[in-house]
Amino acid sequence: MFELWRGGTSDDNGTRVPGNWCIWVNSSTPGKMGVDDGRLRVENENRPKISILAFPFLPMTTPIQTKCPHLKRLPLNKPPEPKGVITPPCLHPTPHYFLGWTIDIDKLHKAYPDYRGSSLSNFWQVHVIEPWRKYAGVFVTESGFALRPDYTNLFEDGKCYYIVYLTCNYDAGDLNAWKNEEYIRCATEVAFTDEEKMGELQWIRGR
Repeated sequence: MFELWRGGTSDDNGTRVPGNWCIWVNSSTPGKMGVDDGRLRVENENRPKISILAFPFLPMTTPIQTKCPHLKRLPLNKPPEPKGVITPPCLHPTPHYFLGWTIDIDKLHKAYPDYRGSSLSNFWQVHVIEPWRKYAGVFVTESGFALRPDYTNLFEDGKCYYIVYLTCNYDAGDLNAWKNEEYIRCATEVAFTDEEKMGELQWIRGR
């Protein structure tokens, strides 16, 4: 079982991962960290001075000279990596992406004519979550978690939006749900979303 240690975390001996490094460590064989000639290493009693997957990473706010693949929008058939995966050439951790549509908060009534009120939550409970119950247990991720349409908030370019989404890239199981055509069709239907109203289904970079 491997776990990810990000910059600033410490091993059992109190040694801290350098601030701009990520390191995958085998949690069943804990060891101590060290840095030799700029290379991060982990030592344990069985395999001293072993080098395991360790690499520098950059936050999304870091200016870079190479082209970053983490665009604000990605086409349906060009999904991102799972969230947190370091992507060359920019070395940014992959952000959270949502497969869906954006709706200007001030124009919710155009996307949902039956919407009334100042929040989407009540409408969503009645018009999406309740109808979706008929699919309970039908659509699940590869990890065994239930799939259903949902929404979240997005603040982008000085404006507030809702993202109505069908799945996301939280992990590989959620990410691969985009390939399930029957799920996409049913979720789109229940969530009252289609290309005529909302535009093209795409991957939307979240916060």
